[in-house]
Amino acid sequence: MKFGKKIILAFLLGAAAMTAQANPDIIRAFSGGDVQRISSFLDSNVDLTIEHNGGQKSKNQAQDAIASFFRNHRPSNFSVTQKIDKEKSGLLVGVLYTNSGNYQVLILTKKDGFKESIHQLKIEGK
Repeated sequence: MKFGKKIILAFLLGAAAMTAQANPDIIRAFSGGDVQRISSFLDSNVDLTIEHNGGQKSKNQAQDAIASFFRNHRPSNFSVTQKIDKEKSGLLVGVLYTNSGNYQVLILTKKDGFKESIHQLKIEGK
């Protein structure tokens, strides 16, 4: 029984560590529906999928699509469920809580020095 408790404790501590490492600016931007802040992280071209509609978008097109989504689904919180951080890339998966339901969000980033940019974003209903 003690072994099982240790595994659970290790899992919980690992999950807390993954959340703590997630980019706090991206999390705040999604939590508050801050399109301008999200846009500052968008790559010049983004593979964007929102509710099964997707494709390659320019930064401006992606910003407009995200703004439209947020007008119809006002965010209240964003909770990180998984974070993988590598030297030149990252993965952030979370749940976006909105006034019209919850959405699974997948964010793939690439890193160039100290700059982290979003090159793939998916927002799908749960």
